[in-house]
Amino acid sequence: MTNKGTWPVLLIACLAMPIRSEAAWSLTPTCGPGRGAEYRAFEQRLRKAEAGGPEYLPHPFPKTKAEIIEDFTYGLRRGLGEPVGDSDRLLLNAIEAERTSYRITSVADWTPLHCGRREPRPSFFIVQIFVDGKEVTRATVAPSGLIGSVLSWADGPFKDNPPRLPSDPEDLVEESGQPMPAKAHDFQYVSVWGTVRCDDLVPCVAFRSASAVYLWWWEPALGQAALYRVDVEGRRYSQREAFRSPQAKRELLEQFRGSPRELITLGGDVMAEAVEVAGQASR
Repeated sequence: MTNKGTWPVLLIACLAMPIRSEAAWSLTPTCGPGRGAEYRAFEQRLRKAEAGGPEYLPHPFPKTKAEIIEDFTYGLRRGLGEPVGDSDRLLLNAIEAERTSYRITSVADWTPLHCGRREPRPSFFIVQIFVDGKEVTRATVAPSGLIGSVLSWADGPFKDNPPRLPSDPEDLVEESGQPMPAKAHDFQYVSVWGTVRCDDLVPCVAFRSASAVYLWWWEPALGQAALYRVDVEGRRYSQREAFRSPQAKRELLEQFRGSPRELITLGGDVMAEAVEVAGQASR
């Protein structure tokens, strides 16, 4: 039988462990020349920010789960204005009473934010916040430690049953019953924009099979899922060019209406086509 007195030590050791080092993979290798100086300047501002300042974080560019959690809770307290809503007040009270627990998951970023204005975001963290064992809030934290999106499950269709987010993304695909390509590997959560949208807080799953790349999309509110094969050798689109005007955007998206093809972002300005191979499409 495990000695209960060891649990606090084990918990502290777990939080202090470095974040899993597996790098998120993408089909956009770089953010292009000229961004490095901008990114370095932003990093230096964060690292030199003084306590109480608008850019201060307890742990700029956090390296452990404990540092991510501390940055998140600090940013949450600073970001909430007055009056505080009921769900936010309950969360803050639970944090102060130490009734919260956290789960941190890495997500690859294939949206235009992959090459953000202030910092590159090849991946980010989802922080799930549990109160007395029930998930109440889900948020994103950038590599810098800054909070992105925050969503409370207090209202809406997921009030009593938030979308599942297993620690292993392969589990989510297997649970859907979708047929899997042979020797699938390199599973990762991924955020994608396009005619198929994979939200930051409810991400899709990307994986490889031999030289092919697949995207598993799901819509938990509707119970729908579909598997797409990304056309890695096909045409690339520039988002800036394709969406240069409302008319150009409409004309491009009309080409995909009613077809098994979708237009998805690959990070930065790059978009590509994906073809549905199984399941129920989003449109």
